[in-house]
Amino acid sequence: MIEKSTPMYLAITALNLLLKLIVIVISICSIASLPYLLTSSKVEEAAVGFFPVNYLQEVAATVIGLLRFYEQEETTFFGVRIDMGYMLEAYQYSMSLLLMSLGIAFMVVLILTYLYHLLTYRMKKFAKWILVFLDCIPDVILILIFQLSVILLYKETGFKLLQLYGIGNDVYLLPVICLSITPTVLLLKISLRIHDDEQSKEYIDFALSKGLSRQYVFLVHVLRNIFFSITNHVGLIYWMMLSGLIVIEYLFVIQGFTMILYRANDSSILAIAIMLFLIPYALLQWIFSQIDKRRVNDEN
Repeated sequence: MIEKSTPMYLAITALNLLLKLIVIVISICSIASLPYLLTSSKVEEAAVGFFPVNYLQEVAATVIGLLRFYEQEETTFFGVRIDMGYMLEAYQYSMSLLLMSLGIAFMVVLILTYLYHLLTYRMKKFAKWILVFLDCIPDVILILIFQLSVILLYKETGFKLLQLYGIGNDVYLLPVICLSITPTVLLLKISLRIHDDEQSKEYIDFALSKGLSRQYVFLVHVLRNIFFSITNHVGLIYWMMLSGLIVIEYLFVIQGFTMILYRANDSSILAIAIMLFLIPYALLQWIFSQIDKRRVNDEN
């Protein structure tokens, strides 16, 4: 058994991390090169079929392209020039939309859960019905309703409530609101279910028997447990929001980072885009796992 403080253990750990990183990079390059498995660009007119050799060559070219990305000339497609400067600017904008929406969703869920706790039994049933109804409405329909409402308000009153489209401008408020709807509804459903389960647990009755108020027990104990429970779903929520971000940027005419995912004709650029999308996911998973470990240690 090798002790953790020895140089041998540190070397093995570093080698293990390096091997994992290499596997991740090759896997991402393989995903980014998948179109070349079914199409061939080596002929005058692209053919459709099965081209494993062409695919492996493209994977190797993508890996090399990652190592030499700063040496590459900018790529132009659909009238947009793609270079590292554009990618970082678009990435910052798109991630700010996504992370702001995620933060708003968590805050709104905690506030609505508290308000739900104050409702009567009949009003709670009605609130759940509204939640189910909202869950049945597609995201695109909700976005179009928001856009049409702003347009009709401007048409009738001449008052421009919000900036709708990102043509030449960075729009935030309405895209963030629309992007936060789906995670809010999903997390709220999970939160309300956990809330109802927590109410039947023995520690609630024990705390009340000690003279603590229901509001105190809810805010200090129940809401805390709800928060830690919904953070376990942050990975699923992130990928759901990422797919929603593609729709948001398309409908609001935003030249964002997700455009690269469905318009890029360069496997190296697509591979970098995938890696950059994985960074916030990995950070969120690590942060919430550390919070959960600390909570478990405090309880023990």
